[in-house]
Amino acid sequence: MSVQTGIETPSAPVSTQLSARLRHRWLRFRYDPNPLWMREMRQSARMPRTPYILMIVTILMTMLLTSIGGGMSADHANPAEVGQLIFHVFFSLAFYLVGLIGPALAANSIASEREGHTWEAVLLTGMRPAEIARGKFWSAFTAIGQYIVMLAPVGALSFLFGGITPMEVVAAFALLFLFAALAVAFGLAISSKMNHMRTALLVTLLLAVPITAFSHGVFGFGLSAAAHAVWPAVDSGTPVWLPMAFVRAPFDWIYFCYLIVLPCAFVAMPAWFLYEVTKSNLTSVTDDRSYGLKRWYIGCSPVVACVAMLPVFHKTFASGGVGGFFSSSGYTTMAFVPTVVIFFTHLVFGCFLFAGEAIGPSRRVRAMLREASRVRHFLSPGVLKAARLQLLVALLLFTVMVGTTFLMLALPSTKPWTEELFALGLICSYPIGFFIFLVGVAAWHRAKSSHGGTGRLMLVVYGFIASTVPWVMAVVAGIERSSHGGIDIGHFLAAPSPFYMFYAIASFEAGHKPAIVAAQLIAATLYAVVGLVLLRKASRRCNTIIDEHEALLCAADERLAAEDAARAHPHGNSEAEATAVGNSEAEATAVGNDETEAPTSET
Repeated sequence: MSVQTGIETPSAPVSTQLSARLRHRWLRFRYDPNPLWMREMRQSARMPRTPYILMIVTILMTMLLTSIGGGMSADHANPAEVGQLIFHVFFSLAFYLVGLIGPALAANSIASEREGHTWEAVLLTGMRPAEIARGKFWSAFTAIGQYIVMLAPVGALSFLFGGITPMEVVAAFALLFLFAALAVAFGLAISSKMNHMRTALLVTLLLAVPITAFSHGVFGFGLSAAAHAVWPAVDSGTPVWLPMAFVRAPFDWIYFCYLIVLPCAFVAMPAWFLYEVTKSNLTSVTDDRSYGLKRWYIGCSPVVACVAMLPVFHKTFASGGVGGFFSSSGYTTMAFVPTVVIFFTHLVFGCFLFAGEAIGPSRRVRAMLREASRVRHFLSPGVLKAARLQLLVALLLFTVMVGTTFLMLALPSTKPWTEELFALGLICSYPIGFFIFLVGVAAWHRAKSSHGGTGRLMLVVYGFIASTVPWVMAVVAGIERSSHGGIDIGHFLAAPSPFYMFYAIASFEAGHKPAIVAAQLIAATLYAVVGLVLLRKASRRCNTIIDEHEALLCAADERLAAEDAARAHPHGNSEAEATAVGNSEAEATAVGNDETEAPTSET
């Protein structure tokens, strides 16, 4: 029986099929909702100011839109232009409203529990961190959803003037709800890390304001020009272009890739990541806090690789003006460069993510994993396990991407296939070598420090030094002026920089200066060797730390066992102690006899 609804709770599914489990989850969500969600909703319903806040926001938005529409109508503007302007203004303001209020509402959820000293009471309910995270998410998402629902009639004013169809308004509201979910998940992830409500609110707003403005400018105004180039029916320079593209663009493979695959990936991957971060922050330090993050990394890395391969697919399947960006003859493999850059960015993010990994699993985790599979053991906490996971995922997906690009671009090319394959390997060589170096740096500094902040800081320091210092040295030496034997010394001085990859690829495509290509390969090899050496040192240090920790735990167990034995048999211990004292006296007497006999024999 559900305490929340008074309805009988559905039993667990007998079948292990996905459909049965999804149906069971839906029935639990319907008839046995999350208790934290219900508690937050009851508290919100008791607040008398909530309806007034919603009413004031709705009135202000209505007055703004009617003033814009009335002013343009007085100037005898085209009604279609008035409707489009109202559409973009309303959803831009709603975007900022959701992007700022959503994280702020979520930021107070968990931090207020800790500051009000009610967090221990929540833990005593026996709810798992995943259930707590879901309850807090649904409560904050419901609160921000009230604002969107109240503003729905105001947003419907746009298609009354014309120029905007009802389906575009519906699509815009659907995207607004999705962005609200991301905003709430972002605020919840920050709140799960903070102990004070004011600190959580301040940090959330300091991050939410630039992120919202950047997203509105780049993904709104910025991508509208690219969308207009692909689909001329979409207006250029408009911030809310995605709902128009959903309705006006013709359905083809470009529509499927750029309007279905990409939006789903950009929503699902961050939402899953923020959810796992919230769970990790709510989990005790003695539990497995990295299993969810590793599952996210394994699940999202192939998705990122597929998204990164879109330039290659575009080069292969597009034709005419749509594929003109990558359709230059003689530069077939250059379409693989943005693929490598996008995927390498994801790998670097993984380095920062796992830089705070635990040295090894705790006793509690090892006890829980006694009968687990090898895959589950491989995903258990550990610095070396996280490093192996990153290297395995990177090498495997790089191999798949190179093979796919070779089949789609290199074989149909007019160049020899060996040259194209060498070009693909050249593009991947530096990112792979530098990534191994970053993984080794993160593992080595994590093994030397007691927390993960040091490893992340050193990643920033090493990355900045490797990116800038070689080019500064090359400029000082003079790339064009300083030469020895016809080879520019400055080119070799700049080789340790990761950005040297673009210079070497351009030189290889131009067909001159093979020494530059050799310098890149040497630098990439040295980075990989240094990274492997650091991983070896980190492995030894981690094993030493784990052995010392196990020795301390064993010594503590022996002392506790001795104390328990002493408490369990107090009289037996007294007799044993008396016997031990008697034996000690006898041994002392024997020692005395030996001492007296020794001189006698010598005499």
